[in-house]
Amino acid sequence: MSDGSTFPVLSHEMLARFIFSRHHIRQADRTVKPDAFIPPRDQPLSVIRHNDLEEQGLWSVGRAIEKLRQRSLHGRADVRAAVFEMNGLEVVAAPLPDIAQHAEVTRWPPEKPRQKAIAQKVAMEAGKVREVPPDRLEP
Repeated sequence: MSDGSTFPVLSHEMLARFIFSRHHIRQADRTVKPDAFIPPRDQPLSVIRHNDLEEQGLWSVGRAIEKLRQRSLHGRADVRAAVFEMNGLEVVAAPLPDIAQHAEVTRWPPEKPRQKAIAQKVAMEAGKVREVPPDRLEP
C-alpha cells in the first residue's frame, strides 16, 4: 500500500514544519514566528506531508528528525500547501530513505527581505504551534 509520498503535493494538503528552536515560538501566545519558515541558505525549506498520518504518526516522524538533527523538538506548525503556492513558491515531494513524507518548499526568492515577507504570511496562516506530546512511558 502506498502512503502517497511520491505523488505530487496538492494545494489542499496539510504540511508540518517541525520546530527545533524555541526562539521560533512566541511564548506569550505559542504562535509560530516567521523565522521558522525561512529556508536555510541556498536550500529548500523542509516540511512533512500529513498524508494519512494520524497525530501519533506525525510526532513519530518529528522524533525521528529530532534524532537525525540531534536537536530538541519544541513543536510543530501546520499549514496548507496552498499558502506557499499563493506566495509564488512550489511544494514538491522529496521522500528520504527513512522519511517518506518529506517534501521541500522551493522557488524562494534569493533576497532575504522577500523571504521574510513570505515567511510572515505563512506564519500568520500557521498560527499556534502544536505542543510536543510527552513521551510514552514503557511498561
